[in-house]
Amino acid sequence: MFKARTSEKGVKTIKDIVEVKNMIETDQKQINTEVKFLKDGQHTYRYLLKKQWSEGKNTAAVIMLNPSKANSLKMDQTVMNVMNYLVDNGFSGMSIVNLDRLY
Repeated sequence: MFKARTSEKGVKTIKDIVEVKNMIETDQKQINTEVKFLKDGQHTYRYLLKKQWSEGKNTAAVIMLNPSKANSLKMDQTVMNVMNYLVDNGFSGMSIVNLDRLY
């Protein structure tokens, strides 16, 4: 049997708990990521970062001038801002190339 918890602010009823549970939604998305690296001795160069977050062919090609430490798991601030902009504007993915590849 389920017992409602009592707090100093009042009593939570089973009905209150059920209402809260009914308001919770789950939204799961998968982001497929591909990164191409070139390792040259001490340095690692990232020359391509691809992210696909929905079905469709509306993929943006982004050319950047600054080096980045973004990889398949870690996003830097610029990559995050670009991705947020593209998601908000209906794109399904992005391919980022940096002209200055050294970081």
